[in-house]
Amino acid sequence: MKTCSRCGIAQPFTNFYRHSRTRDGRQSHCKDCDRKRYREDPERRAQVKASKRRRHLEDSAAMQAQCRRWVAANPERWREIGRLGKQRQRAADPERARETSRLASRKRRALAPRGA
Repeated sequence: MKTCSRCGIAQPFTNFYRHSRTRDGRQSHCKDCDRKRYREDPERRAQVKASKRRRHLEDSAAMQAQCRRWVAANPERWREIGRLGKQRQRAADPERARETSRLASRKRRALAPRGA
């Protein structure tokens, strides 16, 4: 149990977002207070979005390189993630998945060399 620094309510650790730099590994305020603060302050929300966008634009090459290194170091996990994503897509919209598969098959056939 941990007490939220904003609302003062004692709650389980799962009700606090993770924060690697704190002693217990969780933020000092609960998820509900964090969401409430984010919703109530549109200016702050705009600042957060702008900051994320700016960081992404500035660090995109470094982030891509880091991603490539991870993929190279974890090929099995990367394939598993891809399979899970495809399974979720198929489950969410089976008709779209079938159509995508049909289009991919047509494209492969069109690109395949004809006759030997």
